[in-house]
Formats: sequence, C-alpha cells, structure tokens
Amino acid sequence: FRAWVEAEVQNLRALGRCVIARFVHDHDGVPMLPPRRLGYKHVGELCLLTEAGDVLVNPKQLEKSTAERMGEYVEDHNPLFYLNLVASALLPQPDGLASP
Repeated sequence: FRAWVEAEVQNLRALGRCVIARFVHDHDGVPMLPPRRLGYKHVGELCLLTEAGDVLVNPKQLEKSTAERMGEYVEDHNPLFYLNLVASALLPQPDGLASP
C-alpha cells in the first residue's frame, strides 16, 4: 500500500497537483507513531513547528524521546498549539504585535 501511495503522490506531484506535508508541533509524540523500526514510513515532508515559531522542513535529526518528557509530549499534542503556530508562521503579523 505504501509503495502505491508514494507512486501516486509522485505522479500527482509531477503534474503540480499534489503537496503532502506532515506538521508536527515541537515535541508532540503522537505524529511519530508508529515508529520506523516497526517498518512504518510516514508519507509527506515533515514540517516541524518549533516553540520559537520556526517551521523546519525535513529536519535532519529529531531529539530522542525520554520518559521525563512524557508530559511535554502530551501537552504539545494540543491542537490549539498547532493552529496558533501555523497561523503565526503563515499569516503576516501587524506591526508591534508578537506572534502567539
């Protein structure tokens, strides 16, 4: 199935009709499941939304997860964080106002 999806995406990209991006908020652990070591491969380019408001496309290395950070992984899964970070990255901010 994965090979079929990748082939279809490539065909549509060649026609300029498909863009797939996978947005992940900072330390959100949910979009990283299931792990690659189980044979799973995510479709699309990873767009990492950082706490600083940056969007990193296909970052080379993500930090390893640790049990101590579990609360942050759950907190960063909040959809409101995603909405605020995408809005601040894509929408122009009025002069004098800081991004959320």
